[in-house]
Amino acid sequence: MQQPEQFICISYSQVDFLIPNKYVVSAIGIRDVQVQFMNNQNSVIFDFDDIAIGFHQYGRPSHIKTLIVLNYGDNNISIATTQECKVCTIDYNDFSLFSEFYSKPMKEFGFLACIFEEDRMKILLDLKQTIDFMNNSLLEVL
Repeated sequence: MQQPEQFICISYSQVDFLIPNKYVVSAIGIRDVQVQFMNNQNSVIFDFDDIAIGFHQYGRPSHIKTLIVLNYGDNNISIATTQECKVCTIDYNDFSLFSEFYSKPMKEFGFLACIFEEDRMKILLDLKQTIDFMNNSLLEVL
């Protein structure tokens, strides 16, 4: 029997975003940092709360953010959020795939599967794909 997987769960009012724990390098609390798509040649920090806004999920005001560093092969990606982050264990069989109608746009945005529980939705996220999508969308606007 396959073992359940561990995920980093970033919880908003109605949606939990799940990132496979195997990509996490480290996570720390940081105080009084302004995360605004900080970008230079050596580091990039994305504000995860900006991703959640697209789903009408808003971060709470806070002087402390959680900074999570993820490793996707040759690339490290850092995200910051004001929301609660925790490790959760979920069996992949508990996830549902999106219907054919929604599948393509969801995968383009980096949403792979979901779980519906009472008044909450849990979304399995390919964060690298989500950030690539957002960067490409931003370039199209400019």
